[in-house]
Amino acid sequence: MFYCRQCRNYRKCDWSGVSVGAKTKIENSVISQCIIQTNSNINDAVISNSMIGNYCVYKGKADDLSMGDYSTQA
Repeated sequence: MFYCRQCRNYRKCDWSGVSVGAKTKIENSVISQCIIQTNSNINDAVISNSMIGNYCVYKGKADDLSMGDYSTQA
């Protein structure tokens, strides 16, 4: 498990191949092979092979996805 000081409030994450931007919050999620930009919130998700932009909110789903800046999926 990889600890990133830029992320806060996560409990369990799979950090293989993951890049996370500053001030992004991840909770109760499994993330692999993803790029997540800054100031985003990921909750209760299982995502892989995904790109998530700045200021995005994503909650409660398993998926491969691409989200642009300021997107919301809950």
